[in-house]
Amino acid sequence: MYITNVCNLACDNCNRFNNFAFKGYQRWKDSEAIYEKWSKVCDIDTFNIMGGEPFTNPDILSYIRGVRKLWPKSKIYVVTNGTHMHKIRNMIDDLRENDIRIKISLHSRQLAQKIESDLDQILESPVSTTHVIRDYHLEGWKKGYENIRGMGWPDCPTPADFISLPQHIQDECRDVFGIDYDSFLKYEATRILVDAKGLLFEINWCDHFHKSAVKIDPDSNKVTLHDSDPVKAAEVCDQKFCHNFNNGYLYKCGPSALLPEFIKQFKVEVSDEDMDIINSYQPASPDWPIDRLQTFLDGLGKGSHIPQCKFCPQSFNSKRLSNVTVKPKIDRR
Repeated sequence: MYITNVCNLACDNCNRFNNFAFKGYQRWKDSEAIYEKWSKVCDIDTFNIMGGEPFTNPDILSYIRGVRKLWPKSKIYVVTNGTHMHKIRNMIDDLRENDIRIKISLHSRQLAQKIESDLDQILESPVSTTHVIRDYHLEGWKKGYENIRGMGWPDCPTPADFISLPQHIQDECRDVFGIDYDSFLKYEATRILVDAKGLLFEINWCDHFHKSAVKIDPDSNKVTLHDSDPVKAAEVCDQKFCHNFNNGYLYKCGPSALLPEFIKQFKVEVSDEDMDIINSYQPASPDWPIDRLQTFLDGLGKGSHIPQCKFCPQSFNSKRLSNVTVKPKIDRR
């Protein structure tokens, strides 16, 4: 559930364009009636209330209370960059009362130390810690190990296998390349903290971003979009199963929901034909006949492409974020 374009950080290639001075946030009351209809036509296992930075939205408490009221059985997370711990502290009772979980995306090692220090002031002891290793974590580990692997070194397909490596290889990995089991848990794996009163924080490292739909020419500062093969773009897309409610309507992904508003705010060079494609997207409404709505939902479940996929890259490699505080200066409309 996307609730704001505003973010205090500026992570390069943010897939929802919040690295720019993107304005606008939603009020709960403006879409509450639509969400009430949604609650009557579909169950949702997990909600992420997100942005932008959701704690910049002055209506965040209304969303927390409202979503919990409409979906009492759902797992509800607020996805934050972790830099608004003072706001979390001020609404801690509401978070506990509504069984809201906090999902922190760490975008910078420079910021992480303060965020974790602030987190220590919020959690009530004793705190249980669990590490979760997902498939993409293992892919990252394999790639990292293969990049440094010396001649004659044995396979090390998982971080758990690290302690089985010969000691001299462990020492070289740790001392020269900064790779070992402990650093993997600290800087790669998902960490889940649950305090004495049941408040849950999920901490994920998100300090590698790939190209977004928006391209900036460094010489002319001209802003354009990609011109990709929609099928190929959908195949590599990591948002195709990350569907968005925005202003009460359901979109396949962030770009399909946000490109029209982004182009209204900023000067983006886009042809009339492409603008027609962007504006042709029809998000789902809870007022649709049930067969039409089911067809839409089935399409989401398949991860199939849409015409708007052409504006996202069809190939990419992730890149570590270098600066998360300076927003690019591009022309506004």
